[in-house]
Amino acid sequence: MRDVGLAVAAVAAFASGASAQDGRFYVGISANAGALGVAYEKTVIVREGAPVAEPPATGETLVRPSSSFDRGATIGSGLFAGYRRRFADDGRFFSAEVQVAGAGGAARGYLPGTGLQRGENWPEDWSFGKNWAAGLTGRVGTPVNGIDLYLLGGARVTQVAFGAETTGCEHPVCSADGAYPDFVRGTVARHSTLAGWSVGVGVEKRMRPDLAFRWELSYIGYATDEGRMEFDPDPAGMPTISVPSRFSSSDLELTLSLVRYF
Repeated sequence: MRDVGLAVAAVAAFASGASAQDGRFYVGISANAGALGVAYEKTVIVREGAPVAEPPATGETLVRPSSSFDRGATIGSGLFAGYRRRFADDGRFFSAEVQVAGAGGAARGYLPGTGLQRGENWPEDWSFGKNWAAGLTGRVGTPVNGIDLYLLGGARVTQVAFGAETTGCEHPVCSADGAYPDFVRGTVARHSTLAGWSVGVGVEKRMRPDLAFRWELSYIGYATDEGRMEFDPDPAGMPTISVPSRFSSSDLELTLSLVRYF
């Protein structure tokens, strides 16, 4: 994020002294709101020798998957800088731009799991949200009746935060009546930086020669976020319980921007 921020600052600084003969440099501020969709999958794999009430037979494994899907609202604001140039006499244009933005909000859901005993897939209350994003976007468009219509596409990196609260048994067996140790409640948290891509459409309206508003609707797809936890190694050092998990996410985002041309 720091490198992209420096790039934005460098373009903005250069824009103040750049000639507009072949094109126009610009900077701006933006605000966005999005609908984040997240699919969460978690699997518990139990191998022979695991300290569970009923371990699998020799040479076998028990696989217990669980999944859920939910949506949540996100908001953000940021800065950008870019360069725009006409490539045809009728006003058709292209632009290239770098952005950096902070974000808030999250998708929240419930993973049903398969049970509460050790070696089962424990249920979870989970959340998955964005912290910040940085990217590079290209646009190609044309003027129509005093406004600019364009298509956009680009690449970005986004830091996401995952958190979960789960309940289960840390011993081979637990019972609610107190005959065995009680169930425990724990938390899981991690941050990941994901690559992503975006496509969308936009409209820009000039308020005066050096100032414009624009509205954009974008679909953003993110790389799969994967994690893995392992427990109870056997004498050879191999885990007898493995818990792989993965998130697949996408975002439908509306962005409003104020653009200052030089």
